[in-house]
Amino acid sequence: MRKACIPLLLLLCALTSLYAQTPPNVSPTIPFDTDLSDPVVSGGFNSVADIQAGFNNAKRVEEGQFCLSQNSIADITMPSQAVWDNLPSDEKFLFLINAEREARAGLDYCQGEGPVMGLPFTGVELNIDYVAQNHVDFLIASQSTSVMSQEPIIDQNVVIGGSGCAGPGLGTKPNCCHQSINGGIVSYRLRSFANPPDPSTIVTEEIEAKAVYSWIYGFSFETESLSRRVVLLQNLEQGGDPASPRGFTNDYGAVSDEGFIGIGLKGGVPAPNSNGFTHIDFVILTYFDPVPQSVGCQYDCTTCDPCPIDLVENAVPINPDYYVASNSIQSAGVVQTGSVDMVAGNFIQLNSNFEVILGAVYHAQIDDCFFTLD
Repeated sequence: MRKACIPLLLLLCALTSLYAQTPPNVSPTIPFDTDLSDPVVSGGFNSVADIQAGFNNAKRVEEGQFCLSQNSIADITMPSQAVWDNLPSDEKFLFLINAEREARAGLDYCQGEGPVMGLPFTGVELNIDYVAQNHVDFLIASQSTSVMSQEPIIDQNVVIGGSGCAGPGLGTKPNCCHQSINGGIVSYRLRSFANPPDPSTIVTEEIEAKAVYSWIYGFSFETESLSRRVVLLQNLEQGGDPASPRGFTNDYGAVSDEGFIGIGLKGGVPAPNSNGFTHIDFVILTYFDPVPQSVGCQYDCTTCDPCPIDLVENAVPINPDYYVASNSIQSAGVVQTGSVDMVAGNFIQLNSNFEVILGAVYHAQIDDCFFTLD
């Protein structure tokens, strides 16, 4: 790998995050309901319209449980039914989870932890996707529902792990391609009386929406009580110590997203003592916090956009973010505040009008680019 850093007007400044809180759990849990105005109608996950109504109605109930004004949690807007039906399962999970993570950005739940950060996940990463799928395959094969931490497996992975991962400590470690955070796995399972010809078939319609709704708004035997804290985790975990946060460290790629997820999904035969149920659909979600791009770990984001070949950024001001291109970046813009990073495979050309204002941060780096993060 080629790697070169160009120290051009690097004016370091202290950047303090004002938004760190992870939203607290709802209590009591919120049943799925497509029409809150009718006490009889609860509805189901029958269409994108039903999914949208059920998720948005749950937000209204959540607002009433806390000090939030009505309609302050941003509504989800589902794509058309045709677009939704053609999305791969991983992308459906990512869409719904990120919509929930972003919906509460800037809201303060009045529990002394400040406003919610509300950053989405960067995307689905191939290696953590394999970790999640392998675990759910094992659980189905062994007819078990005992979800286990995948931290040792992640540590041993040649791309997202490394020889320096094991042991105590937070933050970036030498020879390790992920950072440590709490609660890195959640599951959803639904047993039924189905008998598909192929037991591995997923028979639960809209399992992605059902799983995400269960993780965010309620739990039963199908999921865990800490799922919401895991799925909505930000830089500071819910109820955590600001002096020793166990959430994400937003130091990889764009400042507007953080963390990679993996989804495992499998159907099978439940354990013999499952009260007569003949089928089980099982979901595993796990994730990791990547280390800074400068470390050189070769993550494979399957949902991210391909890199542009060439990029021109002449904005005044240039929005603080991570700008990448496989060949070149040219800029005549102005870095006024925050941090701007540019990474290109062959060259970065800063024209005569390019400027970095005192107090801002600019980095230029010649390195390989595999995908964009937005």
